[in-house]
Amino acid sequence: MEVDEHVRASLIKTHGNLYRGVELTRYPIPPFPLPDGRGRALLDVGCNWGRWTIAAARAGWRPTGIDLAKKSVVAARRVAGQLGVEAEYVVADARELPFEDGSFDTVFSYSVLQHLAKEDLPRVVSEVGRVLRPGGLVWIEMPNARGLLNLVRQARRGFSAGSGQDVRYWTLAELRELFGAIGPVSISADGFLTINPQAADLDLLPPRSRAVVRISERLTRASERLPLLVQVADSVVVHARKTA
Repeated sequence: MEVDEHVRASLIKTHGNLYRGVELTRYPIPPFPLPDGRGRALLDVGCNWGRWTIAAARAGWRPTGIDLAKKSVVAARRVAGQLGVEAEYVVADARELPFEDGSFDTVFSYSVLQHLAKEDLPRVVSEVGRVLRPGGLVWIEMPNARGLLNLVRQARRGFSAGSGQDVRYWTLAELRELFGAIGPVSISADGFLTINPQAADLDLLPPRSRAVVRISERLTRASERLPLLVQVADSVVVHARKTA
């Protein structure tokens, strides 16, 4: 199957430096990290070409992907059609979601909100909380400011706040406060020494990147037994449950 040109062109942007130099022989679509959706509604914020939206559909969710870039949404529709996946895609801004209150059972986002200015995030979280149904779940991947690799990256730019599309780094305390506006928050490790460690893509990655992903996988599993490891994870997942 021919991989869409938009996916090839945006691979580093959507997947990170581990994929530098990779020639795609298939679509890099990971397993969805949440249980069977059983037809429930899910919003994927910042979907780009739709890798997580497609993963959610394959896991039984009824997904809607949004992105601010029209060309990304158009590409997402092409890829979904090519793969025979049913998903809705909308051009939209996370700061002003075009959906009614309580439209979704889950709001998901991976490696997206980190690119927004920190002062924009309370508005995004407010909108996410608004479109969630009571008892609905937030599942958001974010970069941990105290992650081992992230500390190096921040040092390289003089620990500046960042601008434009730069990554903004959040402490775990900041994330708890931010998403606590929705409901009770828990935070788990998603990856170490990288952001976007996808074991399902090992066959696509060069040897050095495969080694990083394998180390990340081991440390992420270890963090389930040793929660203190979460403090130095580079990629974390924020879980929040909307109070009724």
